Amino acid sequence: MDRLAFEHHLTSAQGRGHVPDEAVTATSGGAACCDEISLSVSVNEERVTDAGFAASGCGAVQAAGSAAVTLVRGSGVLAAARLGPREIAAELGGLSLAKQHAAELAADALARALGAAVARRTRLPAGPDRTLV
Repeated sequence: MDRLAFEHHLTSAQGRGHVPDEAVTATSGGAACCDEISLSVSVNEERVTDAGFAASGCGAVQAAGSAAVTLVRGSGVLAAARLGPREIAAELGGLSLAKQHAAELAADALARALGAAVARRTRLPAGPDRTLV
């Protein structure tokens, strides 16, 4: 685990409290641990133009929100759709098994927000090798 990467996202969180214009927001969490994260994404054609998050709970969920925003901002919609807990945890320098749930919550909220944003705003060309779920 890279403590510096984790600390950076915890103390200098990217997108904390930011809701982009015309964003779609999705929330994940609220289970037994009471961690909850909301991710907001704004898309334009084939790109994620901006992102932000709000989170409550442990420090890992705060850091995971920042990591998700860092990874998704400016990326292509399809690249953003491929982001999951593994990539979010890697951006944080790794997570212990006890804190892996934070990356899972962030990835779930990101997938939900991105799916809704794409359905509302994006027109991707059809293709036999393209599936966005």
